[in-house]
Amino acid sequence: MPGKERLPMKAQILHELIDRSVMSHDAFARAESNRFRKFDSATPYGAHPVWCAMTILQEPLLEQKLRDSGAKVLLFHDVPEDTTDALPGCMLSTQEILWVRQMQFEGSAHKMREIWAKDKEVILFEIYDATNNYSDGAWMNEEKKAVHKAFILRLADYVEKEFGNLNIVRFARAIVA
Repeated sequence: MPGKERLPMKAQILHELIDRSVMSHDAFARAESNRFRKFDSATPYGAHPVWCAMTILQEPLLEQKLRDSGAKVLLFHDVPEDTTDALPGCMLSTQEILWVRQMQFEGSAHKMREIWAKDKEVILFEIYDATNNYSDGAWMNEEKKAVHKAFILRLADYVEKEFGNLNIVRFARAIVA
């Protein structure tokens, strides 16, 4: 119906999306190491996409539709790379699947070069991914941390210009300080 505002995602749908994402990383991991976060090899990998999704859902400056789509994309952004599971087409729109596909890179150096040619929404989603990865990056050596820090600051500048001074922008800058 024209003019009708979009309703926010229902809690039950969010629960189903989270469950599917977490189980994809656990039951369909390409390697045993893909089931856990690198920093301690014990935290289920699913904690990462859930953190990213929950953080974008709490961005008051973003429109509801972008927050909902962003949460879905972030819940499934690592599924193609790290699991043998298929993306849940019935749970994601065509646009959301396209954004997940745009978040696929051949390593971090490739990502840091090529992200800038992607949709601005993908760059927005990437700041959540990069910030969370940096926050538990105890496994990174100093050189790798410096490279990731510069990348996060560049993402923060871009996201602030395109989307405003979001919580993730402030959080990203604080975490790399």
